[in-house]
Amino acid sequence: MNNSCYTGTIVPPLIEEVCNGEYISTNCVKTPSAIVYLDLPEGSTQTEINVAIVAFLLGKDAQIENLQSQINELELRIIALENP
Repeated sequence: MNNSCYTGTIVPPLIEEVCNGEYISTNCVKTPSAIVYLDLPEGSTQTEINVAIVAFLLGKDAQIENLQSQINELELRIIALENP
């Protein structure tokens, strides 16, 4: 098994993934575009990137729910104005 990431760094201790019997490491693969987009430190691990992505998506979900509530409120106001 190759123990080097594409960057030439040594892979951290691998964890056996019991479902498939595969070995994985989320600290090896990097996503440079996510690092830039999420304004993360340059040396962020894939695990740190994944956590930031999930946090970002949860924030977007909250924004969508807020906008949906505003839309629903406006629709009720429009209906009330149309049906005096």
